[in-house]
Amino acid sequence: MSTTTKKATSLRFFPQLLLAAALGVFGWRIVSTGFADVFAARNPSLAIALDASNSRAGLAHSVALLQQDAPDIIAAADTSRKVLREDPLAAGALTTLAQALEVGSTSDAAPLWRLAARSALRDLIAQTNVLEEELKQDDAEAVINRIDIILRSGAIAREGLYALLTPQLAGPKYRDAFARRLATNPPWRTSFLTHLSLNGLHSDGLTTIFAALKKSSAPPTEEELRPFLQRLIAEGQHDQAYLFWLGNLPADRKPHGDLLYNSRFQLPVSNVPFDWSFEKIPGSSIRLGRLGAARILNVDFFGAAVPFRHVRQWLLLPPGRYVFSGLQRAQALINDRGLRWKFSCAGKPTEAIAATDLISGTFPWQEFSIKFSISPECSAQELALELPARAALEQIVSGGVSFMSLSLKKDAENQSQ
Repeated sequence: MSTTTKKATSLRFFPQLLLAAALGVFGWRIVSTGFADVFAARNPSLAIALDASNSRAGLAHSVALLQQDAPDIIAAADTSRKVLREDPLAAGALTTLAQALEVGSTSDAAPLWRLAARSALRDLIAQTNVLEEELKQDDAEAVINRIDIILRSGAIAREGLYALLTPQLAGPKYRDAFARRLATNPPWRTSFLTHLSLNGLHSDGLTTIFAALKKSSAPPTEEELRPFLQRLIAEGQHDQAYLFWLGNLPADRKPHGDLLYNSRFQLPVSNVPFDWSFEKIPGSSIRLGRLGAARILNVDFFGAAVPFRHVRQWLLLPPGRYVFSGLQRAQALINDRGLRWKFSCAGKPTEAIAATDLISGTFPWQEFSIKFSISPECSAQELALELPARAALEQIVSGGVSFMSLSLKKDAENQSQ
């Protein structure tokens, strides 16, 4: 083959060779980048060797340098800076650099923490560091705003944040700022209010917050009110709980006529004190049904041991004589003792002011009625449908019972007695 022919052949294959070389480089780049991503968390040094520009590997390497027994502050900071130069938007790079500066005490890291928090709202490390500084500065608005940002990001440390802020809410500055933020109805509001009701904030502070919400464009929901009212009742503040409940009811749900609220189950049951509370318990079912135009309370049992006392309502009856009545039926209700309605004074749930006759077996709709007195010492009462078992064996129950047309009125015939 002549020299001219060889050159022509080489030139003919040169574009193919060049393409093959380019594809090889491109392929290696893909492979090295892919492997660098795989090893970024487990072996950042290897990941960097495969791809020196891999930001995940660089950040992981920087974190590893800081977590050594003898942290290499300078190398960690340099690595973070390199990542930022190559990718200014690299998630976590500012945070890692701020951590390096703070550990090394080489400069004030506070401005960098604030920059990291602004650039990455979901960066929990950056946000909590800025929050700590704002707490030291006692900046209520900034603290509430920071907690809002953290909670909106779906942070898993909710209980810790709630516990952190709760003591601050004892004072009016934080409490007022907190109430203003709650009035915007942030997605974490119900959870936080439940925490405050159950975990230590003084009831006066709680009342202030709920009173402010009541005046806002987003008043408390029934779900939010429930633990707050239960807290007031547990502390013996029944009158305040009742007034707050009453003040939050819409006009078409205000009590009227019967002393038993929602006595015929004509309104949706809210499970809030002073309305009916239906509590779930294994081995039973509580549901509302219909018989013509009437609403019926149905309670069913499935043969298990059930310490049942889970249909209840709080009352504030003044001293006097009363009549409680209604209609009831039973369907194969089997229990050693039976089921009954019982009135008791607040703080004394095991002592009966009055109770209906125990019912069991099977019988059609029939009337029941009891008369009873409320003394001046009994300022708040609870009505409960209960299984008055004296031992575990007496809790075993099956079958069903139904009630409708309940009524609680003053006993007009005996008010003078």
